[in-house]
Amino acid sequence: KYFKLVVDNLDNDPLNILKIGSYQSIEYRSINPYLQNPHPTIKQKDSAKESFVEIVWPGDFHVDKLRFNIDAPKFYNRNVRIYLPKVKDGSLTGFGDPIGFFTVKSGTENSVDFPRIKTDKLYCVIENGDNPPLQIKEVVADQVSFSAIAYLEKDKSYSLLLDDSLAIAPN
Repeated sequence: KYFKLVVDNLDNDPLNILKIGSYQSIEYRSINPYLQNPHPTIKQKDSAKESFVEIVWPGDFHVDKLRFNIDAPKFYNRNVRIYLPKVKDGSLTGFGDPIGFFTVKSGTENSVDFPRIKTDKLYCVIENGDNPPLQIKEVVADQVSFSAIAYLEKDKSYSLLLDDSLAIAPN
C-alpha cells in the first residue's frame, strides 16, 4: 500500500524531490519545462562603455537559462556576454571563458539558454556604448525539470544511483 523511499547520496548535493505520486496513465506533458532556482544577489558596477554584473547564489545550482528583468531605460538594445568564473586551487582568478552571448532588447523576454552548468556565481558584461547603463531589477535562473517514473513492486528493494562518472545514460 505504501513505499518507503530512502535517498542516501553520501556527500553529494541533496535531491530536490518536488512530488511523488501515482500515474494512472503515462501521458505526461509539462507546460513549463523549467524549475526556478533561488533568487541570486546581484552586484552591478558601471564603467565607461560597459556594465559588469556579478550574479551569486547561496550554493551551487544547475543553470540552463537566465532571464533578466530590466527597469530602465525604457528603450534599449545591448549585447551581453556571460562568463563562468575561473577558479584555480580553490581561488577565484578571473572571468574565465565566455559561456554565452545574447542581446537584451526592450519589449522582449531577455533570456538566454545555454548548456547546463553547475555554479554558484556568474559574471555578465553588458556593452552600453554611449548609452546610459541598464538598471537590472533581477536575474532569474532556471534549470530544466526532469522526471523519474518507475514501476515499483511490494517487498522489493530499489536504488537510485547518482554521480557515477562511469555510468552510461539509458537509451
